[in-house]
Amino acid sequence: MVYIPFFSLYPLAPAVKRLNPRAKVVFHVHTNQLLSYTSVVFYGVEPGLRGDLMVELYENRNAARAVVSGMLSELRRVYWLALSYADLVVFVSGRQLELISQFRLKLPIREAAVVYNPPPPVAVEKRLPDRSVFMYVGGESYIKGFHILLKALPSLVRSGIRIRLFGGYSRKLRHPLVEAYGRVPHEVLMRFHRESWGLLFPSIIEEPLPYAVVEATLAGTVPIASRAGGVPEILSGTVAERFMFRAGDADELVGRVEELIGLGVKDVMEIGEGVKGVVRRRLRESASRLPEVFMKILSDI
Repeated sequence: MVYIPFFSLYPLAPAVKRLNPRAKVVFHVHTNQLLSYTSVVFYGVEPGLRGDLMVELYENRNAARAVVSGMLSELRRVYWLALSYADLVVFVSGRQLELISQFRLKLPIREAAVVYNPPPPVAVEKRLPDRSVFMYVGGESYIKGFHILLKALPSLVRSGIRIRLFGGYSRKLRHPLVEAYGRVPHEVLMRFHRESWGLLFPSIIEEPLPYAVVEATLAGTVPIASRAGGVPEILSGTVAERFMFRAGDADELVGRVEELIGLGVKDVMEIGEGVKGVVRRRLRESASRLPEVFMKILSDI
């Protein structure tokens, strides 16, 4: 069996089959590059040329790259061709597979499996202050929904909520309740989870299994996340489902935050612990299936 987890190596599949026709080729898909040259799929926007142009214009603010990206957008067909040589394609969320069907991409997938990535090692001892504190880790990224957060900020700070921002920022946000920490090492970021009531995650794209949301849940931090990508799968069956909001809706984001802080410290702590247990168990059980999936493919030799 030849296991290929990187898109750049997918074109090797035909060579593998030529060398050994009985070899089993497995692709492990971690991004949305089957759907988009930039691997970005906007919520509510059909993947392809339009989305690729939006990424370069709004995310990277580069018109020249937008033109190049548009010219190269059809390169995804190379990946589609490589798929015809794969015996198994493993997706990291059901939403990835669903999007392929939703947009009627008749990709030559012989067999598909959905296996979540294993939970990252997160150990955070929560010490929530009485005054609510929320985190945002997306920087000024358009696709991460920074413009949505900016719309929500006036209402959030009027409610007395402290907001801690992480990532790169070119502008200064001047308000005593808004603290911009810039880029910090991962271990420092995780320490800030100790005091955080919730994570603000206003992403406007279909992220297969957003790492920031996974880490937040495992830290006991309640995600206030847009209902897009793999987020509903991560949070399904937990109380955190009720704090999701429609992607791009700043007013609904504010409403979910106000609903959470209205519960008080004790209830927020209990919700965080409950979500942590469900998500960790879900990811572990799913990831443990990967050897079984591989063995099933090998048993056909």
